[in-house]
Amino acid sequence: MSVAFNTGDQYTDMSGTSMATPGAAGVAALMLQANPDLSPFDIRNIMQETATYRQCAYMLANEPCAEDLIPKNRQNNVYGHGEVRALDAVLEAAQEDYEFDTSISVVVSTPIGEHNRIHLDRGDFVSFDVVGELETVQWRSNHLRDDWSNIHDFDHGSPSGELYLIDIVHQLEHLPGTDVLGNHTISLRGIQYNESGGQSSSTPLATADVMIMDASTDVISEKESEGLPAVGLLGTMAIVALGIVASSREDEDTTDGQ
Repeated sequence: MSVAFNTGDQYTDMSGTSMATPGAAGVAALMLQANPDLSPFDIRNIMQETATYRQCAYMLANEPCAEDLIPKNRQNNVYGHGEVRALDAVLEAAQEDYEFDTSISVVVSTPIGEHNRIHLDRGDFVSFDVVGELETVQWRSNHLRDDWSNIHDFDHGSPSGELYLIDIVHQLEHLPGTDVLGNHTISLRGIQYNESGGQSSSTPLATADVMIMDASTDVISEKESEGLPAVGLLGTMAIVALGIVASSREDEDTTDGQ
């Protein structure tokens, strides 16, 4: 089945790989959104294992083939592994590494700007809200493979958090052939410990299309400067205190000399 113009219900049905391929490719895209760590082999294997076997009677012949008589047969030469089951395939993909938990999620809350992107300049960050009590929130760039990073500023159980530009830059600047400035897609996922002692993951992933406007790391970012005022004040107080002590000692020495 596929969409078709001016057919009454806007759908039509045909037989052949020309109709099957776009549907299977769409399912594969959903599977990768649920779990970007999947390899091409994983995608194919999961899609095959979750498919429903279909007898190989072809078109109007309606005659079974020899493969249909094999107990628990997996495929035939007419319908391959059968009919793809999109929901089953996506759920299986999501649980490849972590148990899928629909009660937790991460939602990007930073407003989208021009060209449907979040523009990040020096000191900026991507804000996100969480649903459920998460142990940690992880992020990755579309340029990274099998590599998730914890957002260390996120505290267990917090209702929201931020992914700072400087953290993104520090990851991307070491990737060969990758321009830090420009467009990137950032993915976020929440991790939660479950009652069985394992870990659950939120999915589908929260994604943010960002445009990095400034990749400088030689200037202190807003994140890194948050603690400076207090440190500066404490340092100033310590210097003043030392000055008072030194002055008192000089007065004592002068008095003793007289």
